[in-house]
Amino acid sequence: MKNRFPMPRVAHQSSVLAATDYFPNLQTLDVVFTSGDVYRYLKVPLSLYRDLLEADSTGTFFNAHIRNQFPFQYIGRSNALSTDAV
Repeated sequence: MKNRFPMPRVAHQSSVLAATDYFPNLQTLDVVFTSGDVYRYLKVPLSLYRDLLEADSTGTFFNAHIRNQFPFQYIGRSNALSTDAV
């Protein structure tokens, strides 16, 4: 059975991304946007997620390399934009 637990949540200092959760064995990236909307991006390689974390601008990197590049699902809205709530 695949591990469904994410790597530790990462909060972002970005005008686009509030936080991300990555599930390495599922290659799934959950993104909490600053608007509160939460989306799940599928088939995102771990190497690309690491590149996102190292980017000078996570919002710019996300828009260029992840948004519209991978299948996604709308999850809902987050009531809190803290690093421990989705």
